Amino acid sequence: MNKNFYNILFYTILIMGYAVFAILMSRAYKEVDRQSVSNLFSERSPTIIIDPGHGGEDDGAVAEGGKVSEKDLNLEISKILRDMFKSSGFNVEMTRDTDISIYDRDKNLKSLSEKKTSDLNNRVKIAQNNPNSVLISIHQNSHPDKFSKGTEIFYSPNNKLSEEFAFCLEKIFKKIQPNNKREVKNSKNFIFILKKVTIPAVMVECGFISNYKELLKLKNFDYQKQIAFCIYCAYVEYCNNFYFH
Repeated sequence: MNKNFYNILFYTILIMGYAVFAILMSRAYKEVDRQSVSNLFSERSPTIIIDPGHGGEDDGAVAEGGKVSEKDLNLEISKILRDMFKSSGFNVEMTRDTDISIYDRDKNLKSLSEKKTSDLNNRVKIAQNNPNSVLISIHQNSHPDKFSKGTEIFYSPNNKLSEEFAFCLEKIFKKIQPNNKREVKNSKNFIFILKKVTIPAVMVECGFISNYKELLKLKNFDYQKQIAFCIYCAYVEYCNNFYFH
């Protein structure tokens, strides 16, 4: 077969892939309550605080021999999500928008542990200084079992609305991960930021970078957009169904 045939085949498959993505996203969007979205932009609409986990010296989980860091994937997905929200008129704040750790640099902290503790405390302060807000913390998972996969969602035990938001997320993520059997989890006391904040707060562990096939998807810009759009749709449904009722 000649080169033109393979070029046609390649672009046909590419177009079909985008078509499948569009269908999945349209189905997810239909799950969003179609009440007047303008209600979400009112003065009482909460600020969305997007928290890309880790950063700077703190890589988080790593893969491919250290070539891929969780902190970078967290930031990439968070920026896409931020842009989606902002383009719709939502008020958005990020705990970081570059590759930094937000520890207190005036305290002469020496060890990575001290810096990570300071960083986490400052993330909590950002959330607590915005009482009319919702926290979405973005992370990636890792596990010794290389076959572990799928998005995992945790919620803060300190606000009932956290659980409601988490179940909205689970519902929408089923659109792109229909075989994901992972259940929404109460973070209890083992996730620092969710333990400390009192506003509605969730953590989305987008996938397992320890799973090679899932890592390839997580590095892909189109899949990152799917993840961000799922979070976006879940947030709109959460606001319509719970926050304003």
